[in-house]
Amino acid sequence: MSERDLFVEQATARLAQFVDAHSQFSIDDAQPAYRGGTNYITLGHRGGQPILFKSFIRPYRCDHEAFCLRHFAGSGVVPQILATVPQALIVMSRWPDDSADQPALDGTQRAELSEQLGRAVATLVQWPMPTAAEQPAATSEFEQFAWRTDIDEIARHCVALCRQIQSQLPLYQTDFFTASLDLVEAQIDYVAQQPRLLFHEDISNFSVYRGQFQGFYDLEMVRIGTEAMQLGVVVDLIQPHWHTEEWLVWPSFLQGYQATSQRILTEQDFQAILAMNHFYYLIRLCRWGKWNGDPMQTGSLQFATAVADGYFKAMQKACESLHGWVDLKQWFSTL
Repeated sequence: MSERDLFVEQATARLAQFVDAHSQFSIDDAQPAYRGGTNYITLGHRGGQPILFKSFIRPYRCDHEAFCLRHFAGSGVVPQILATVPQALIVMSRWPDDSADQPALDGTQRAELSEQLGRAVATLVQWPMPTAAEQPAATSEFEQFAWRTDIDEIARHCVALCRQIQSQLPLYQTDFFTASLDLVEAQIDYVAQQPRLLFHEDISNFSVYRGQFQGFYDLEMVRIGTEAMQLGVVVDLIQPHWHTEEWLVWPSFLQGYQATSQRILTEQDFQAILAMNHFYYLIRLCRWGKWNGDPMQTGSLQFATAVADGYFKAMQKACESLHGWVDLKQWFSTL
C-alpha cells in the first residue's frame, strides 16, 4: 500500500469516527473525483448547511491552516471553522461553487468577477498582521519559514542560489533568466519596505457561484509576505496555465483592489509585482533556499530540469500580462 493510500484509509476511518461522535454532521453520498493532491477533502452537511471535512497528511499543516482561518475569520472571505481534530482534521463551511459546471463567463461577467476578486484580495492585504504573541509556536521547518519576516534576506539568498544554479545548468543560461534575476534583485529593497501581512500564496483557490465571487479556501500555504508578493501571484490569473485565453480582467481587478485599498498603484509597484511573480518560481527552483545547483543532489536537479520550460513560459506570460504597466525593455531587451 502506498503512503497516499494508507493516509486516505486512515483519514476515512478517522472521519467516520468523528461523524459517529458528532451527529450534527453527515458525509455526502456524492464526492468529487479529485479530492486533493496532498490532503484529502470530503463533502458533507451540517443540517442544511454544506460543509467540508479536510484531512491533513502533515499535522503542522492542519494547525497552520486552522490558525489562518481563525485569523481571517472576520474578513468574510474565508470559510468558517465549525470543528477540529487537532493536527488531523478541520471541519469548515463550504462555499457554493458551480464554476466547473457552468459555461465560460463572457467578457462583462469576467470583468465583474475580476473587480470582486480585487476587492477581496485588498481585504486580505489590509487585514492586520497577528502580533508576535498571537502567532503560533513554529515547530516545523515549514512553519519556521512561513513566519519569517526578513523577506529581503530570503529573497537575496534565493537570487544568489539561482545564479549558482544558472552557472551549473545550461538550461538556465539564457538572457531572459538573467534579466529576471536582475529584476528581482533590484526590487528587493522596495518590497522589503512594504508592511508585512499574511498573504494567500494559492490565490487561485477561490469559489465562484453564478458568476459571483464567493470566497477563498485552502489557506495552508499562507505565510508572511507583502502587498507585492500577494499581487504577484494574482498576475498568473490573467492567463492561467489551465486556460487557453485570458481569464482575469486586470484593469477591472485593479479597479476593485484600488477602490478597497484606497491607494493607486505606481509604476514602481508594478515592477515589484512582476518581480515577486518571478520570485514565486525562483524560490521553488532553489528548493526554498536549500539548493545551489549541486548536481549531486539528483532530486533537485531532476526537478529543475523538469520545470524549466513551464517556469519560463509562466514568467514570460507574466511579463506580457503587465506590458502596459511595466517598461519591459528596461529589464528584458529580448521581449
